Parts: sequence; structure tokens; C-alpha cells
Amino acid sequence: MSKTSLTEAGQPKPAANSNSREDLVETINQVFTLFRINFHNQFYKAYSDDRELLNQAKKLWFESLKNYSASTVLAATKRIIEEQEYLPTLHQMLSRCAEQDCRAPDVHQAYVEACNAPSPKAKHDWSHPAVYEAGRRSDWYFLSTTPEQYALSVFRNNYQTVLGEISRGQQIDLPQIEDQGQSVKEDGLSKKEGLSKVAALRKKLDL
Repeated sequence: MSKTSLTEAGQPKPAANSNSREDLVETINQVFTLFRINFHNQFYKAYSDDRELLNQAKKLWFESLKNYSASTVLAATKRIIEEQEYLPTLHQMLSRCAEQDCRAPDVHQAYVEACNAPSPKAKHDWSHPAVYEAGRRSDWYFLSTTPEQYALSVFRNNYQTVLGEISRGQQIDLPQIEDQGQSVKEDGLSKKEGLSKVAALRKKLDL
């Protein structure tokens, strides 16, 4: 198998922890081989025996994932195989790479943590700053009062945005509590402003 060609791969090999084009090309080939082995029927339903379609898909994935190291992509792939029953989309792969790159929990684990964290939120022992920041952007009251089928999608969008920011080098810190005896204003809004914000979001989601 050529390291510089996005073609049908042979047996997977460990990818080097490098950002070089050759390593990532080899890893993309390995990823699709692992998907073919583990999601056999779904894989062939998606790509059949159309080699040109498969190669175009690999090129698309390469362009979308080129900001991640080969080791991150391969680690995200193994996590998908262990946790998912279905062949992932490119969007799901990007999310997994962001989680892996930031050493953050997956989106559902993060959502559950954000929903269950006691108030004041700033005092909670967060597993990752991205979980707190995504919860804050989603609005704590909205998360606590809206069914998961609606709230999770809002949280997911914010979580993926935050992880993307972290991957690009932006610093996301947990809030600092200056006075442990004072209540912390969770989102910088008054209660009235918060309720208004939630009402507007629910109207947007047609809830």
C-alpha cells in the first residue's frame, strides 16, 4: 500500500504520532479498512464495490481531518468501533477527533454531566472545561427543563463548537470563585433575562 495514495488499504498498521501528509493518508486508508471489517454490511451498502466512490470519500475525509494528527484520527476510530453500532458519518468522525484531541468526554456523557451538575455550577468538579462552557452556552435552565430529545441537539452544537475552539488553540477556563460564601451568577444574566433567553430558544426550536 502506498503511503501517498488514498486507495484500498491492506491490514491496518499502527499510525505514527505525526501531522505529516503521508502518515495521515496511511491512517485514512486504515480507518476505512477498520470500518469495512467492523461495519461490514453497512460499509458495502454505502460504498458497494465502487472503488472510485470509495477513493473520493477518502479524499474528502482527508481534507476534513487534515488538522488532526494521524494518532488522533486512529484513536477516534477505535473509540467509534468500541462504542457505536453504525458506520459513522464524517460529521461524527470530526466530533470524535475533537473529543480525542481535547481529551474530553463524548457528547452524551458531557450532556449528562452538564444536566446533573449541582448549583452553583462553578463549584462543580467538572471533568473538562468544555463541558462547563457548553452547558453555560446552552443555558442551565434550558438543559434542566427541556427533554433530552430537544436539549441534547442544542448542547451538542455548543459542545462541538467549544471543542473546535480548543483544538484551534483557544483557552477555555473554568470560572474562578472569589468568595465561596457568595452565590455565583451562572451565566452572566439575571433570572428574568435567563428566562427570556430560554423562551426565545424554545420558540426557535418550536417547543
